[in-house]
Amino acid sequence: APVKAIEFHTSITSKFYGIKSQAVAGHFPTCSAAKMVALKSDSFCPKASKFATGTVDAFLGDPTLTMSSRIPCHPGLDVFNAGGNKLWFLFTTSPTRTCAGLHTGDTAPYPGTVKQQGKWQVTNVPLPPDISTKVATQGGARVAFAAAAVLGYVLGTSLLQIGYQRGAALTIAGIATLLTNALPIAAGPVLLHETLPHGGLRALRIVAFATVIAGAALLARPPAPSPTPAPQALSGSP
Repeated sequence: APVKAIEFHTSITSKFYGIKSQAVAGHFPTCSAAKMVALKSDSFCPKASKFATGTVDAFLGDPTLTMSSRIPCHPGLDVFNAGGNKLWFLFTTSPTRTCAGLHTGDTAPYPGTVKQQGKWQVTNVPLPPDISTKVATQGGARVAFAAAAVLGYVLGTSLLQIGYQRGAALTIAGIATLLTNALPIAAGPVLLHETLPHGGLRALRIVAFATVIAGAALLARPPAPSPTPAPQALSGSP
């Protein structure tokens, strides 16, 4: 009889005896999940912020399907220190590690936690119930979210093109920069509960974000209208 998947994991907990992570003690730098989302990469992360790295061998599809009917997925997995006993997990791809045509950054980083329990290091990774997982594995009314996502992309692209055709390019570029860069960065601490670094790096990151907002606002300002020259009276007799 064909072998079918009968279990859908929503959380993974790992315990290691005799290991004490320096990330728990706050001795290592952190990496920004919001920046991973904006750049679709983790290459900018400080080397010392990498908590672990490895590979994933999985199959995508409805858990009721046979293994031969599911899509193989073998990406890499990078884990970074997020500060405050938190971790960021990011799937990566390369010529030798692929997953259904996806690329690094196509899936957002998801959080986990690491803590010390006596001589045990405990890592907990609650797998995110994102929209694609719900649509792929449960269907039903959640399919409406997929339709809304497609509609949003089509509407956003159409409005951007209309803006470039009817408005000033710099004005439209400023608004687009604000929405595509500033919002994902702000989503880090607001939605993903990302912690800011301490000291000078904290102030530098705040100043950099304010600079992005200010630059986008300046670009979005419409140009001042040119003054209309006053009519001059013609000299000479009629």
